Amino acid sequence: MGEDGGEVFSLYANYYDALYQDKDYEAECDFAERLLSKHAKEDVRTILDLDSGTGGHAIPLARRGCEVAGAYRSEAMITLARGKAKAEGVALNLHQDDVRTVDLKTTFDVVLFMFAVIAYQATNADLVAALRTGRRHLELGGLLIFDSWYGPAVLRNPPTDRIKVINSRDDDSRIIRINRTHCATSYGI
Repeated sequence: MGEDGGEVFSLYANYYDALYQDKDYEAECDFAERLLSKHAKEDVRTILDLDSGTGGHAIPLARRGCEVAGAYRSEAMITLARGKAKAEGVALNLHQDDVRTVDLKTTFDVVLFMFAVIAYQATNADLVAALRTGRRHLELGGLLIFDSWYGPAVLRNPPTDRIKVINSRDDDSRIIRINRTHCATSYGI
């Protein structure tokens, strides 16, 4: 892979915000804040958002008064996040790195792996490395928050093949995203 996580990630960055324009990042940040108000030992001031994409969670959290750092493999994603943060008038401290190996040499009140980042770790070793990254960056008593698919619910109501079409607001172009799924029973579950 290239410096920014490979050509695929660079291309994906160009379409990321359009593909997830219906994602309610504000509501997810509200939920994270409820978790923090219930479980954090002190006021949360610093957050590390790992695999921070184009700033969908980082920007609202910074707007709410937190110091937010982020790390993502793709320089193209970081460039987009920086531009969006600047337009919003918030500061983000973003780094290009891999969630399995990044070491910012500092700790945070909270480490976030949002939008199923944990579920995208391809092997057990990748998962352990990503969780170690989170732990390495946590203050004593800090919180690590991640979301993931809940296996029994997925088995009960499995994902289906989907097609998403997004028409450009600027021209006649469109994005067509096709998701193909595999039945869990084909894997012997």
